[in-house]
Amino acid sequence: MAHAGIGRSGQQLVARPPAADSPIRSLLCGTGACSGRGGGARDSTQAAADRAYEAALELSRQQQHGAAREAFEELLRAHPNMCKAWVSYAQMEKRIGRLGDPQRLHIARFVLQRGLSSNPDSACLAQAWGLLELQR
Repeated sequence: MAHAGIGRSGQQLVARPPAADSPIRSLLCGTGACSGRGGGARDSTQAAADRAYEAALELSRQQQHGAAREAFEELLRAHPNMCKAWVSYAQMEKRIGRLGDPQRLHIARFVLQRGLSSNPDSACLAQAWGLLELQR
């Protein structure tokens, strides 16, 4: 199932499979997530999303921030309702901001704003944004 959304510039976005040179493609395909085999489509889609999330987190932990951003963006294009991915992405940007790039705090806020625009009823994202503002 394709997921659609609106990009920053207002254009329609449609989720696509990971690009051949994607930082998470080898991880996902190496585990069989790209083969289409396995249980029900919903279960395999959720499992693939969970693996992509873990891959993005690992890139963030390794301080490979550019690759982590790409991985989070790719994941969120395919799964825009994955609250924990929006929150983790924003937390990464906040950590970078604390390391000396104050512009990243604005980016963390923007990430959560994007998440809320895709999920306006998300208590998880509203809480994360509130905590971000309180912890400035």
